[in-house]
Amino acid sequence: GENCANPPDTTPPVVSVSTPASGATVSGQTTINATATDDVGISKVEFYIDNVLRATDTAAAYSTTFDMSTLSVGSHNIYVKAFDTANNQT
Repeated sequence: GENCANPPDTTPPVVSVSTPASGATVSGQTTINATATDDVGISKVEFYIDNVLRATDTAAAYSTTFDMSTLSVGSHNIYVKAFDTANNQT
C-alpha cells in the first residue's frame, strides 16, 4: 500500500482573554483566563502584559495569576497567544 500523508494543519487556533473583562479595573493578585480552541489541538497559550511574556500554560483551562501591584497604576494591555500542535499561532 501507499502511505498517504495528512494535509498540513494550516488553520490557526482561536483564542481570547475571557477574564478580566476589557476595561476592567484590577489590583493585586489577578487571575487571567483565556479560552483557546483548535481543530487539531492546542500546544500552549502564552500570556502577555504590555508586550512582555509573563506566563505560559500548556493545559486547559488556560489561566495564570499575576500580581498587578508590580505594574504602574494606569492602563495595561493584556493579550494571549495560542499555538496549535502544528505551531500555527493566533
